[in-house]
Amino acid sequence: MDARAVCVTAAVWMFFFRKLASWPWFPGLRSRFPRIVQKLWDGWTECSYCGGFWVALLVRAITGLHTVTFDIPLLSPIDWALDALTTAIGVLLGIRVLDALRTVVGHH
Repeated sequence: MDARAVCVTAAVWMFFFRKLASWPWFPGLRSRFPRIVQKLWDGWTECSYCGGFWVALLVRAITGLHTVTFDIPLLSPIDWALDALTTAIGVLLGIRVLDALRTVVGHH
């Protein structure tokens, strides 16, 4: 298992769906997205697992990083999908832990 893919995917997800969305000019840009893209954006923002899956596919396509290597050869679409699902679980766990730590630190 290679945790680099999880870390990179979580960082990209946080940049896209947390940081970018908080910039003042972004709502104007987002309002120009087609309605279906706005709906997808909202879903991926609310669910780090869902967004993490798609970001994991993007990260693998661009960098070649993957979380798991299978012992048996799999068809590429199956390999990529299972790897992205695995990576997304790691992203979800990482985001949840970071959110919990931010909450704990924010209250002290």
